[in-house]
Amino acid sequence: MNQLDAFPPKKIKDEITKKGFSVYPYISLKELSMTIQKDFLTVLDKIKYLFLILLGIAALIGQEVGFLIMLMVGYIGIFIYLALRLLWRTRAFIYLNNVIFTPENLITGYQVHNYQETQKIKTALTKHAELFDEYLGQASSLAQKIKDKRKKVLSQSAQDFGKVSDQIDIRDGDSGKLALYFFLIVTAYSISLILFYYIGILFVFAFFFLYAFFIKTYLLFFERRELHVKNKTEQIEKHLTQLKEIEIDTHKKIKNFQDGQIFDLEKYVDKNFGTFYQTIEKINSEQKKLRTYINQKFEKNLIDFDRFEKYIWQQVKIPAQQMISLLQQIQSDTKQQIIKTKKTIHQTTDKHLLGPLEQKLFNLQQITKATQIQLENFLKVV
Repeated sequence: MNQLDAFPPKKIKDEITKKGFSVYPYISLKELSMTIQKDFLTVLDKIKYLFLILLGIAALIGQEVGFLIMLMVGYIGIFIYLALRLLWRTRAFIYLNNVIFTPENLITGYQVHNYQETQKIKTALTKHAELFDEYLGQASSLAQKIKDKRKKVLSQSAQDFGKVSDQIDIRDGDSGKLALYFFLIVTAYSISLILFYYIGILFVFAFFFLYAFFIKTYLLFFERRELHVKNKTEQIEKHLTQLKEIEIDTHKKIKNFQDGQIFDLEKYVDKNFGTFYQTIEKINSEQKKLRTYINQKFEKNLIDFDRFEKYIWQQVKIPAQQMISLLQQIQSDTKQQIIKTKKTIHQTTDKHLLGPLEQKLFNLQQITKATQIQLENFLKVV
């Protein structure tokens, strides 16, 4: 099946249907760092036989120091090559770190690819896949390729030379001496190559740690529009999750209305319901800012923000309606308690009981006021 037959992937299509667009985290900083490791292994795989030959020559002529100098020069040459490859990939990474799917287009940086332009989009996706070993919307093959290359570099070559040395009879005079000498060279080669790899990887990670700092700083000060949309949508989603958490927590704590909890209930209504409403106001503010940003930075009608706005308020409405139902239940219970308390006060002849009863009535009336204020706020939203 052609990869474009199922493009965008179903999961992303579902999100587009629901929200109007989807911000997809394509290439991460971790994956960018992994490409250096893959490049390093690729270089080692290509030079491993040269590495063995140089080691053999150095052993024959007794120039171990010269071999070490060649190693250092080799390290420098390899790291210059890796740095250039990294810079080349970083330019693409900045544009592909996050991409945006819309109902009709794929947005990568400032390029817009219409899904109907099959050949154009296929060429772009293939180019990106070759660069980062990950076809857009599919699982990355980078980790497996690194694992395979590492195995090939650190194991296979030594095994191949080991088979050759096994064919020479150590007991056979000069041939035996040659086999032993060859065995020692192969052993030294295997150990040196392993050390060369692990020392090189340490340098790679140290270099990328510093390099990643500059990339993050660049992205912070020169935020790409896809990254900005991603950050803002994640912030809105975080607030939506908070609404659900507040609603669930409120239901648990105010499940049963009891006389002894009146004072705490009043404080809790003000706190939890107030926080819930403030979170809604934050969502409203964030979505307005995001709409303004999209209108300024993207071509007109490229992103269906109306659908995203509709999705937001559908997510707000569900917990808000639950909170309204809870407020109405509290009001109903409180009114019954007020009626009951007034009746008790009217019937009480003991002056010592009047004080606590009147305080209870006052607290109930405060709860009624607090719930009414919050209810009016929620009804404006829903």
